[in-house]
Amino acid sequence: MTQEFEIVVKGHVDREWDDLFEGFSFVHLPDGTTLLRGEVADQPALQGILAQISMLGWRLLRAEEVGSQNGDLDDDANQVEDDA
Repeated sequence: MTQEFEIVVKGHVDREWDDLFEGFSFVHLPDGTTLLRGEVADQPALQGILAQISMLGWRLLRAEEVGSQNGDLDDDANQVEDDA
């Protein structure tokens, strides 16, 4: 079962990266961050996405599981935050 994730990075990411993050939508937020939202097949796939963000030099602010394939919110959402 796929899980839906929201990932927030610092800055407004250029739309040219859409192809690299296939299946993710990019939204520029008013606070100067970019929200990526999309489905992830499993934990190794999520780790690959997070590694790609790191390799691009983007500052990860938050990664959070927001629901499953059927759209239900998951009470035990996995969350990663950078307080620095």
